[in-house]
Amino acid sequence: GAEIEQTKRDIAANLEAQRDATAVRDKEHSEYSSERVESEQCSGALEAAVKVLAGAGEKKAFLETMREAQVMSVVAGIRGVVARPAVMKTMPTKDLQVVQRFIQHPEEFMGSRAGGFLSAVQIANNPF
Repeated sequence: GAEIEQTKRDIAANLEAQRDATAVRDKEHSEYSSERVESEQCSGALEAAVKVLAGAGEKKAFLETMREAQVMSVVAGIRGVVARPAVMKTMPTKDLQVVQRFIQHPEEFMGSRAGGFLSAVQIANNPF
């Protein structure tokens, strides 16, 4: 009788431990999934910013206007993304500073009306 009772208590404790472990794994998985989606969105927004800035240099008025609109759209898209903890943890500090400067002063990355946009190399080498 005593052995059976102890075995029942052991089984109940084991089942409780399994429930607890499952709850912890489910919570961690949910957090990971959320951070993963957030990181993918951040990457997409940053890739779009790089494409806009890398394609810079055209002097035609129409293309320049379109690029300015793209830049402003990218600024709006990445403004909220950059402040997320996942971005702060994974993005190199130097890159984060450039993106934050871009968000605060996109006009600095567009150059003058006559000169067009700055190149990606000019942006990377700009000490601000």
